[in-house]
Amino acid sequence: MFKKFLLVLLTVVSPGIALSQPFDDLLQNGGVLPSGEVTNDFIFCGAPIDDSGPPVCTARGAPSFERATVNTTGGTYYIGGGPGTFNFTGITKANCVGDSVSFAVNFGAPTTLVYGTDWCVGGCLTDAAAARSLAATIEILSGVGAYGQTNNVYFLPDGATFRLALTSSDATCAVAHNGLHGSTYIYGPLTVGGLTIDNATTGSTVDSYALTLSGNNFSGGVNYQTDAALQTISGADPYLRFSVDDTGLAGHTLTPVFDVHDTVLAFVTDNTVDIGTASANRPKNLYLSGTVTSTGASVVGANGETAGFAYATTTLTFAGNPGDASKTAIALNPIGSQLQAIVTRVLVAGTNCTSFSIGDGVDPDLWGSTIALTAGTTTTNANATANWSNPQLAAGNVVLTANGGNCFDLSVRVVASYIAVTAPTN
Repeated sequence: MFKKFLLVLLTVVSPGIALSQPFDDLLQNGGVLPSGEVTNDFIFCGAPIDDSGPPVCTARGAPSFERATVNTTGGTYYIGGGPGTFNFTGITKANCVGDSVSFAVNFGAPTTLVYGTDWCVGGCLTDAAAARSLAATIEILSGVGAYGQTNNVYFLPDGATFRLALTSSDATCAVAHNGLHGSTYIYGPLTVGGLTIDNATTGSTVDSYALTLSGNNFSGGVNYQTDAALQTISGADPYLRFSVDDTGLAGHTLTPVFDVHDTVLAFVTDNTVDIGTASANRPKNLYLSGTVTSTGASVVGANGETAGFAYATTTLTFAGNPGDASKTAIALNPIGSQLQAIVTRVLVAGTNCTSFSIGDGVDPDLWGSTIALTAGTTTTNANATANWSNPQLAAGNVVLTANGGNCFDLSVRVVASYIAVTAPTN
C-alpha cells in the first residue's frame, strides 16, 4: 500500500509551494498523512480506521490567497509520467556559428540559446568547452538543469518538470534527442469534475492527444486489447473524430468512423457505415427539418417486404452532322415498378432541329413536347402531356425525338424515378 501510494504521490506535480512538509509527514506516518491535515499544496489521505477498506485520498492544488482580488483561481495539478532521456549530442563548435538550440519546459514557451550570444560568448576553444558553456547557460534557467560531458549536454529536470521538448537549428552543430514521456495509468473507476486533455504545442497546427478507451477481448483462450478513441482534429474547421477497433483481435487498427463538426456530422469514409442494423438494433424515430439526399431509400416491413424509392439514369447523345432522328434509353423503367416521373436536363445544346420531344415509343411526347435545345433546359412532370399507367407491366423505354429535322450534337440526361417493391421474406 505504501509503495502504491508513494508512486501516486511522486507522479503528481504542481506549480507553486513545494511538497516538502507533506512528504515529511508521509514518511513519519508510515505512508499516511494524518487525518484532517491541510496544507497550501498537498496530497491528503484520511487515516485508516478499521479493516473495512482504505480511506479516500485527495490531491489538490494550492488554494487562492484569501484576500486575492485579481487571480482567485486555485492552483492546478499536472499528473503525468516522467520525462524520458533528453540531450544534445555531437556538439561541434566549428559548425555552430549563427546556430541555436532551444528547449521548452512543461507547456511554456521555448527558450532559444544562440551560439556566440547566449553560450560560448566570444567563442569556445573545444567542443567539450562548448558543451560545458551550453550546460552552464541552461543550468541558471528555471525548470531544468544540465551538465556537459565531452561534446554532449545532458538534462537534469527539476522536480516540477514533467515535459521537455528540445530542438536544434542545425544538426551539424548539435543533435537534439527527445525521449518518450512516461505514461500515467489510472486503475479503477475515475470520477472527473472537469477534464482537459491539452496538446499545448505552439508554432504549428497540431491535433489533440487522443483519449483512448481500452478494453479486453478474451477469444480462443487469448487476451486481445480492444480500443476506441476520441480526438480533436485541428485546422480551419476543427472537428471531433470517433475511431473504433476494427477486429478486436491481434493486429487490429483503429478505424476512423465519423467526425463531428460544428455544423456537420460526417462519416470519414463514404458509403461504408450503416446507422442501425437490419435486425433489432435500429433507431426509433428520425426527425428532420431539411432535405434528405440519397441515391435510394427503402422502407422494410415487419415481414421483410420492402418499398423503395429509386432512380435510373442515362445520357442520350445525338450524333454530329448528319445527326439522328431519335435516341432511345432502353428499359429505363424497370418492370413491375411504379413510375413516378421522367425528368431531363439538356447537357449540350443541339443544332439543326428546332426542338425535341420525350416519349415512350408509343406516345412520342408523353413526357414533353417541343423542348428547347438550350443547355440547362430541364423538364419535369409539369411537361407531361398525358397520364401513364402503373405498375409498369414491361420494362419501359424513353425516346427522344427530333423536331424539324435531325438533331446535331444534342446531349440530354434522362432520369426515371420510380418505386420498387419486393415480397415478404417470411
